[in-house]
Amino acid sequence: MNAKLRVFVAAVLVFCGFLLVFPARLVSAQVANPEIHILSDGSVVPDSVPISRSGDVYTFTGDIYTQGILVEKAGVTIDGAGHLLMGPYTGNQTLWTIGAGPNQTPTNETFSIGVDLLNRSMTDLTVKNLNIKNFSIGMYMWTAGSVVQSNSISNAIIGVLIQANGITVRDNYIADNKHGLYFGETSTGNISANVQLYGNSFVNNSKQLDGCVCIDYNLSEAVHNWDNGSRGNFWSDYNGTDSNGDGIGDTPYEIDVLNVDRFPLVENVGVQPTPNPAFEVTMWHVAGLVAVVVVAVVAATAVLARRKRQPAKPETCMPQ
Repeated sequence: MNAKLRVFVAAVLVFCGFLLVFPARLVSAQVANPEIHILSDGSVVPDSVPISRSGDVYTFTGDIYTQGILVEKAGVTIDGAGHLLMGPYTGNQTLWTIGAGPNQTPTNETFSIGVDLLNRSMTDLTVKNLNIKNFSIGMYMWTAGSVVQSNSISNAIIGVLIQANGITVRDNYIADNKHGLYFGETSTGNISANVQLYGNSFVNNSKQLDGCVCIDYNLSEAVHNWDNGSRGNFWSDYNGTDSNGDGIGDTPYEIDVLNVDRFPLVENVGVQPTPNPAFEVTMWHVAGLVAVVVVAVVAATAVLARRKRQPAKPETCMPQ
């Protein structure tokens, strides 16, 4: 094999090796769908999206670009496995102002919800380990028993909208939304009760916590504590101190008279979930393998051709 061919083959082999080692991080499985449904019988529509099912657990196997996921079954767990759920929201909000009432002029702008439920009978939804970006509402938790855990929710009008009792929101990174967390009224006309909200990081949201505007507070309600009794949340606009260095602010973080984080965290604990580094076979693996085979064939052909051009060695007589 001549020098130029050797250099060419070496370069191609290095490139193919790069593709084989880093394919999953270079290109994710980007799938665009108008809307995804988890139906009452447990099936996923369309069935081509990168979501695997094991019983009531639905696990992402790649990134998804969509108008949102509508859950039509109770007791479902959606595990993002660190992947991305990307919506169509571009930051240009001209649609109805959420919480401002029905007397508004509607627009034709697309309204999108990252994870939503069909109706109030769809209880006990769990969403975890998912990166949710660019939706009007990242998650709409309006049925009892729902859990929002270890997600990243960003670049939305509302990160998480809660409108039911018995919701848990823990260990999430909620950042760069117009409203990080939003409380709507329940069917009784009160703010949601029995909400556990701790270990979250609220970072650079225009409003960290917001809700339907109350002219008069219902002081007969119990104060809603945004902590688990010893540990609250990180709020990027908290200005308190931590004199004993235990990681908990010396003074509560107060949103209003009914909403108080008694144990605010002074350090950002938010961690964006990342995909499992397990090896994934992708189109880059296939392309790399094909390229390696092609180079090997070209090299072998060149060697054989060179040997054919060489003259045969003359026969020599060996002494008896």
